[in-house]
Amino acid sequence: AVVSTQSTGGAPGRHKVGKYTVCKDGFELHALPLLSTPSRVMVIDEIGKMELFSDSFKRKVGDVLNRPMTLVIATVPVQPIPFVNQLKAREDIVVFTITKANREEMRGVVGDKIQEILSNL
Repeated sequence: AVVSTQSTGGAPGRHKVGKYTVCKDGFELHALPLLSTPSRVMVIDEIGKMELFSDSFKRKVGDVLNRPMTLVIATVPVQPIPFVNQLKAREDIVVFTITKANREEMRGVVGDKIQEILSNL
């Protein structure tokens, strides 16, 4: 299913992010069942503007974060977005800022943190 397309015109009932039109129904069709799958580790790439047009996605992300014994690794934008800011403010969230300048160093830092968390699950 198509989850976003490049477009030059606005489609009625569709959301746009930059030059992309978000196909919310296609996104939800594929993303929501994956977020419902029990797992010890869940990777979400990404929790950003396109994904946040879906209230169902936001609810599922909250459900996953509240799931016991589950490590969630997600990418989020640096720019402020209210839902993402709420996630970052949680006491059980660790945020790493990775840049081109620090990405090699951060590979070890993030890897060590993931191992630490997994050893405590």
